[in-house]
Amino acid sequence: MITYVKLMAAVLAWGGTFVAAKIAVADASVELSALARFTLAAIILLWMTYRANGCLPPLNKQQLIYVALLGASGVAAYNLFFFRGLETIEAGRGALIVTSNPIWVALGSILLFRQRFNLLNIAGFILCLCGVSIVLSRGDLPSLLHTGIGSGELAMLGCALSWSIYTLTGKHLMNSGTPLPPLTLVAYSCTSGSL
Repeated sequence: MITYVKLMAAVLAWGGTFVAAKIAVADASVELSALARFTLAAIILLWMTYRANGCLPPLNKQQLIYVALLGASGVAAYNLFFFRGLETIEAGRGALIVTSNPIWVALGSILLFRQRFNLLNIAGFILCLCGVSIVLSRGDLPSLLHTGIGSGELAMLGCALSWSIYTLTGKHLMNSGTPLPPLTLVAYSCTSGSL
């Protein structure tokens, strides 16, 4: 039961960020909102990493490159797109668009890692693509051809694309010869992205 409570708490926290970000960009700039969010996260995660290890583990050159890429994609770019998108569109709409992330991760896995998918995976990919298209067009698919996609929607798609780069980079790092423990990896990528 504790596991399900923790999973529900994670989902509520993630979902709540869309509403909180919408409120934040009403009072502060996109850049300041993104910086404040992840500077606070970086401080907390660095402290947790220090407590777990008794020190902040050093990084080798390869790990440093990965951490910089993770910070640039999953923290800096993601949050700039995230807050920029929520300046102009509703939080619920933004949350639905960001769920296009599996499409980009699947495409990246095919292109970069030569991953193969079965029919069920392909059906899920198509279902996700249809769902995102319906959200982008507000239920009027032909309108996408005539009016296009707004800047807020494009920013949220950029958000999903940034997160997929983060996911694929993290996957590659974990499969490399020098993986980092997850807490250390997240702490350092948050710090890198904040910087």
